[in-house]
Amino acid sequence: MELTNAYLGLFRRDADDPTPRELRRILESELKKEAPDADLIEDCLNALAEQNAALSRPARRISRPGKAALIAAAALLCLGTAAAAAQIRPETVSRFVARFDDRIRFDTGAVTNAVPAVTLPDVALKDTLSEHGLGDVHLPTVFFEAAYTQGEPRFQETELAVSADFDIAGEGFRGRVVITRYAPDAAMPVVDYPGAAAPDGIPARYGVSGIDVYVFQSGDTSVIAYAANRTVYTVTLDCPVRTAAEIAKTVR
Repeated sequence: MELTNAYLGLFRRDADDPTPRELRRILESELKKEAPDADLIEDCLNALAEQNAALSRPARRISRPGKAALIAAAALLCLGTAAAAAQIRPETVSRFVARFDDRIRFDTGAVTNAVPAVTLPDVALKDTLSEHGLGDVHLPTVFFEAAYTQGEPRFQETELAVSADFDIAGEGFRGRVVITRYAPDAAMPVVDYPGAAAPDGIPARYGVSGIDVYVFQSGDTSVIAYAANRTVYTVTLDCPVRTAAEIAKTVR
């Protein structure tokens, strides 16, 4: 906490403001610690947002998300920075997705899918998501069959986005579903999946119900990723990627 207080004076809108590179170095240093300081991470992320010249309005301080979410956001930011510095040439899979030597990148901001609303088979889950601003979501319908079980959803809410995640289990494997919906004036993120690959070398892509759904491996995990109606979906499963592909084909 002392370190956090020492840095609070840095975040002023004057010539002494830390540069984005300096802020990222602070984040990288903090993430290497056994117990990262979530307060310092939040200050750095907010300072970076305030310095983002692409914002169309003055930056607002977001409501405090959980420590795990802050650390994940910082790690994703630092991963993207390091990858860009490496200047690895990508192989374009589509205008949304590119495969690098060490990762797959999903540019959710390039996705313009606007698909009709659907009704989830699980009414209780539908109502819970809707209560938190996540009505009209598109999930694999196979998850609602008897062979699968779902955990209770957990929510994170800020001024720019609302996110829900819940566990899923079935057919001898487990996984996690993350749904994030961005506000109309929020920038859609570019998401990197490290150690990513697919059986034929590129992510498999399926056109399902007007949605481009991608399937690939990220380390030992199979990933299903897609976006529609300013909502990003990530499903991670500890199953073979071909099994994940069959699940992905049931997105509605």
